[in-house]
Amino acid sequence: MLRVLPIVCATWLLGGCLLMAGPAPSHEPWQGGTRTTWVMVSAQGSTRELLDTGAADRAYAVEATAETRSGSIAVVVRGADGVELAVVGRGGRIDAAQTTLVSDANGRLELTMQAWDARAGKVVISYRPIDG
Repeated sequence: MLRVLPIVCATWLLGGCLLMAGPAPSHEPWQGGTRTTWVMVSAQGSTRELLDTGAADRAYAVEATAETRSGSIAVVVRGADGVELAVVGRGGRIDAAQTTLVSDANGRLELTMQAWDARAGKVVISYRPIDG
């Protein structure tokens, strides 16, 4: 049993799992849209999630920030047309970016996060529909 455990754990980690210590993400209204914040004590691994914007095939103003005290965390938000917004927080630095992304036919944007020994980190993704 003890020989199998490391293989199971390695498969689980490589399969796209983000191990994160900290509270659940918070969601709040932001300029007619949504702001989601992840605060973490530590994080390692990767995850892919779908952000439900609520409206299909619509343009959104998207902002992202990532920061860590040590280690790194990379965040990519991808629209249905393949356009991406990427930020990487590294050892005490904050990275921020903004762009316009289009939601898919189900009203979603794709979010990917990858952490490498991240400590005391924070990721914020904000999106709001663009009128017109």
